[in-house]
Amino acid sequence: MATDSDVINLVLQKVFVTEGGETSSAEDFAAMQTVYNARMEYLRDAELVWWEANSVPDGVKDPLAEYLTFYCPVIPREEREAYRGDSIMGLREIQGLAQMRSDDSPIQAEYF
Repeated sequence: MATDSDVINLVLQKVFVTEGGETSSAEDFAAMQTVYNARMEYLRDAELVWWEANSVPDGVKDPLAEYLTFYCPVIPREEREAYRGDSIMGLREIQGLAQMRSDDSPIQAEYF
């Protein structure tokens, strides 16, 4: 499982604000955290988030970070357009993963 901070740091790496092991500035992190919280609320309303806060499944971490790249306020708006395709693909992956998850309800079988 990844934390919300892990995802935010991954987004900042994907948009080249930080390098591999580097930590982001407090301002960059705070700006991205605000966007992260807003986008997560949007995804929850769309029923695409099934995990608890700070418990992002490993399989969702990368698609979620890809989705968030387009919304990163740390980079200029005109540079964000370069991340639109990645963001759309990330959202589609999240949608696919959300459809595959099980609600653990019993399955009714019919035998012939």
